Amino acid sequence: MEPKKNEQKKTIPNRIALLRKQMGMSQKELADIVGVVQSTISVWENGQVAIDSNDLPALSKALAVQVDYLLGLSDERQSNVRNALDTCNILSESCMDSRDSYYEYLYSIGIDVEKEKEEYLDHLHDVYMESESGVFFEAFQISKIFEHLNISERNRALEVIKLMFPQAAEKALTPDLSVLAAQHKKEQELNKEKEKEHD
Repeated sequence: MEPKKNEQKKTIPNRIALLRKQMGMSQKELADIVGVVQSTISVWENGQVAIDSNDLPALSKALAVQVDYLLGLSDERQSNVRNALDTCNILSESCMDSRDSYYEYLYSIGIDVEKEKEEYLDHLHDVYMESESGVFFEAFQISKIFEHLNISERNRALEVIKLMFPQAAEKALTPDLSVLAAQHKKEQELNKEKEKEHD
């Protein structure tokens, strides 16, 4: 049976606040994940402003539930494991307490985070094998991580790799001078031959 509209209006803010607190997230942390400002989460939870339909997918993903549960159209959370793991990954190192609380919440609703991570890594390996990309699996994993970073974060990560492995970075990211020298020598010889032909 579908809830009445006024009951539904009460359900949405209650569920947002309840889920956020169960996950150990502050309004600011949830706002950062959803891509809105903290005051937006506050007015949603107070029922002062209706959620924009454009924000619903990101909000349901962050809270690891289906949109229907969030809207009060269903009482089944139908937790989405992939969304839950994505939210874990989004919570930064500086919010480790929040992330730990979130892990506890996920375990409490029957999601074994470590097992899901292992299975997802196996899935990534299958995707890697099918791609026949020719790069190492570790490089493939790094490329997947980089997909979730902005340009500034990618540059920072690259600088860290360069600092950790300076010799490999030097070898990989600078031209092979001996090859350049050989190419230059070959070009000079070809030019001399052409000059002789013209003489």
